[in-house]
Amino acid sequence: MTRAPLTVAELDALAAAGQLVEGATGELVAGVLLAPASPSAAALRAVADLAAALVAAAPDHRVEVRAALVAGPRDLLRPEVALVRPAWQPAPSARPRFGEVAGVRRGAPRPTRWLAAGVALAVFVGEDEAPLRWRAHRCAGAGVREVWTIAVGERRASRWRAPADGRYTRRDALPVGEPVAPDALPERPVVAWR
Repeated sequence: MTRAPLTVAELDALAAAGQLVEGATGELVAGVLLAPASPSAAALRAVADLAAALVAAAPDHRVEVRAALVAGPRDLLRPEVALVRPAWQPAPSARPRFGEVAGVRRGAPRPTRWLAAGVALAVFVGEDEAPLRWRAHRCAGAGVREVWTIAVGERRASRWRAPADGRYTRRDALPVGEPVAPDALPERPVVAWR
């Protein structure tokens, strides 16, 4: 049996009907629901270090870790770090908050959703570059001007820029331990990874 790709709205409806675990951190990529892999210690360290560096470098922006990024009708991505432009509003959502039953709130709130156009930088961190690259290119057609991918298992990181026709046309290496200024913060370089 073949199933049509899911949309973000259908995913919300499944969650509202209690057919999905609320608060799950999976992603919807090209309509396919993907469960997250458990991050390695190196990946967690890279995320924490970069998030802290961006918070220090960009006090006027919002830094989100594992926030949901609406990148299209069939894409709900979860970059490990997102730098959200100042004064950008979260994406609307009909989904109930985690633990909300009959008007009573329990547990942690669900992650904030952001429209891709409001994200100045999305960073995907994992062990291998191929799945990170696939997720990154989903951002190109949605208005994210810059994406970094950090493959800690392969000791490789890339900076993706200049989106056109749903792909990034420019790719540069992110050297280990060297400061790089995101396009949104040209005067405020950060070390992407160590």
